[in-house]
Amino acid sequence: MNNYENLKNRYTPIIDKLLIDNEKFYQFSNKTEWRFIQNEDKAIIAHCDNNLVININIVSIAYMEEVKQPHMLEYYLLHEIRHKYQRMCVNNNEPVPTLEIWRFEFKNYITMYQDIDAYYNQSIELDAFAFSYAVMLYKYGKIQYINPPEKLKADKRFNRLVQIYIEHFMRDVH
Repeated sequence: MNNYENLKNRYTPIIDKLLIDNEKFYQFSNKTEWRFIQNEDKAIIAHCDNNLVININIVSIAYMEEVKQPHMLEYYLLHEIRHKYQRMCVNNNEPVPTLEIWRFEFKNYITMYQDIDAYYNQSIELDAFAFSYAVMLYKYGKIQYINPPEKLKADKRFNRLVQIYIEHFMRDVH
């Protein structure tokens, strides 16, 4: 059995547990499907596809183990869970204030490889990074290696959204 197969066997129950343990933050109740992918670009940690399946890059997990940053998986898993929620809102025409913006951004998605500033300026990315960062702060406090992207650290919208999420968690999540 190769290293990636060993990691898959070891991380399957860990990912299942992370998904269950964080359900209280999601704002939806259906089960989250996920699967491993193998992409040699370790910057691609995870992504939520159009079928609402979370794809987790086993190469990135190997790298996180190597650099001893175990919470990075949870941080990016939460980020993709938020994209799942956004896509569910768009697919179901949920009455959220940002519905049309999210719909437009999913149809005209800009990757970080296309334009890094435009990528971080997308409402869906700002929201997903704020959500995942807020959950991590709420659960663990400050973790040295879990930081918002540099492009968002000074963004007032991002910081306000993180605060709104934390206030919501303190009030409504148990």
